[in-house]
Amino acid sequence: RTLGKEHPHTLVSVNNLGRLLQAMGKLSEAEPLYRRALDAQLRTLGEEHPYTLTSVNNLAKLQKDMGKRSQAEPLYRRALEVRERTLGKDHPDTLTSVSNLALLLQTMGKRPEAERLYRRVLKARMSLLGPDHPSTAISRKSLAMFLQKNGRHAEADEVRRSASSAGTVYL
Repeated sequence: RTLGKEHPHTLVSVNNLGRLLQAMGKLSEAEPLYRRALDAQLRTLGEEHPYTLTSVNNLAKLQKDMGKRSQAEPLYRRALEVRERTLGKDHPDTLTSVSNLALLLQTMGKRPEAERLYRRVLKARMSLLGPDHPSTAISRKSLAMFLQKNGRHAEADEVRRSASSAGTVYL
């Protein structure tokens, strides 16, 4: 009532309620909330606003969780394209979008593109954050698991070994 139905904070709350319902497994109840938030954010904030992109990403994840991968893919690609254009290719939010798309493509059997994206994220995080950063470790693990699942055990071991050869600096 106080802020109004389309105030950015109201829409963040609507989106957060969708996330809660999704986490509870109430996927069909979450979807209209995500769509409501996204539609209003597109109208009021525009396609490039971070809140809008978060809603696009959340709706994509919901579609993936509902088994609607073909509907999730264009949403993930849309979030990635806008983040690359507005934030740059190596921004943390952009790299999260790259990782999300890689995971989806892996589940869709689009292995060459998924691998390329996993490698892109790992390379960027190694360069920007260093080998010991938690986000780099997650990217390394994602690539190693991808390679392992695809029968490329030696390559997966090499990716894992790159973590231990990076070394840790203690202050």
